[in-house]
Amino acid sequence: MMRSLGLNTVELCFVKLSEFNDGQIDSLEEKDLFGFSYVSLHAPNFPYNDDQETRDIFRIIARLNKIRALDLVVFHPDTVLNFSVFSGLPFPISFENMDDRKNSYKNKEELESLFRAVPQAGLVLDINHVYANDPSLGLAEDIIEMMREKIVEIHMSGYETGHDSIYKTQQFDFIKQIASLDRPIIIESLLTPETVLSEVSYIQEGLKKCRP
Repeated sequence: MMRSLGLNTVELCFVKLSEFNDGQIDSLEEKDLFGFSYVSLHAPNFPYNDDQETRDIFRIIARLNKIRALDLVVFHPDTVLNFSVFSGLPFPISFENMDDRKNSYKNKEELESLFRAVPQAGLVLDINHVYANDPSLGLAEDIIEMMREKIVEIHMSGYETGHDSIYKTQQFDFIKQIASLDRPIIIESLLTPETVLSEVSYIQEGLKKCRP
């Protein structure tokens, strides 16, 4: 469906460990990812540590990375127990800023400390998460100003109760905040096949209005 709509950026979402372990990722073949210029993977939330379970997750991701070189692998930092395990991995890694339900890695100071610990990692800027912490979006301005070079991907969705469709919430300010960033955008809104184009079009038109 995404290929038929001309979309060339995709993120494989395995946030839940149960979905990661149920065999879906093992069944992926090169043909499944053909035609996409950018493919990232959202790794499962897990207490990453120097243990066999962590190594097993990395091994599975590395196997997919051999089938199709991943442009990015995204992790939630709030569950990590040992950041040293992210050194020397055969795929590029990033961490995502957290929303208001989490206890850490929500503000610029916490993110700065994270990237001092894992300097090779990039930042995935989730504008929905920023808004959940700061509806004024001043936090977004601060993060972009201080960490622009670290930002490697953007997660976009509207926010009323969760990951809502931004073409319905009409939160144009979300788009305005990230318009200066020329980064891959992953739409995380909860959509049906019939509403995908409406969401994509709203974001694309918003970017055109903001960019010279």
